Amino acid sequence: MHECLWAEFVSIRIPGDGGWRTSGIVPLRRKWVRFNRRVVSNLLRVRTPIVNFHVLKDESGLVLLDAGFIGGARRLRCALTERGWDKEPIRGILLTHGHLDHILNVARLAEETGAWIAAPGLDRDRYLGRGKSGGWSQVAGALEGIGRPLLGFRPFTPDRWIDDGNEIDTWGGLRAVHLPGHTEGHTGYYCESRRLLFCGDLFASLGRWSHFPPAILNSEPARSAEPATSPRPRQSAQARLRMSPNSASSRGTP
Repeated sequence: MHECLWAEFVSIRIPGDGGWRTSGIVPLRRKWVRFNRRVVSNLLRVRTPIVNFHVLKDESGLVLLDAGFIGGARRLRCALTERGWDKEPIRGILLTHGHLDHILNVARLAEETGAWIAAPGLDRDRYLGRGKSGGWSQVAGALEGIGRPLLGFRPFTPDRWIDDGNEIDTWGGLRAVHLPGHTEGHTGYYCESRRLLFCGDLFASLGRWSHFPPAILNSEPARSAEPATSPRPRQSAQARLRMSPNSASSRGTP
């Protein structure tokens, strides 16, 4: 099992739908959704307080999918050493969105490794520490405002801006999927060859169960469910992506 990761993923099929949607429709019927397990090669999950992040490995080296929260850099080093990837170069850092628990370590890791940074363009103010929040999300926004100086957050400007539909040439190819609501630019990444969607904070998880994040964490809570729950084909995740993924990986803590 050294080359594979037992990772926890959501896999939901809606009766009569003929395909897969991004988990959101089920929490509307019941509060929690059960996880399935799947083995995925060349994928490493790094566990940090509150949120996990991922490392993708291909022939060119490693790409981080988000950069974790408190202690993330140290835990990354430990995880890479344990997996035997510590000699592999970190080529890039690909972000799902601009919340502090996903970007705290970005500037430091990019400086140490020379990695490029690619991130959703609609969250650009958040990378500079100027993100705005409205409604209940002002609670989380206020906590982020306190946390940035206390935790030593360093603003940064990505090398590449990501928009919906962009292709990222790593891990056999990833396609950007705009999943708004959690933040303005919140974006997932779909790997067609593995039929796997990294969906950021579209949903949260605890152990083998999944649910939508609370409203205080979503800039536009109604929109966070829209791609997954809308009956209109144009807005459904499957129709927008023209895909049928078997699995989705979120931020959860196994």
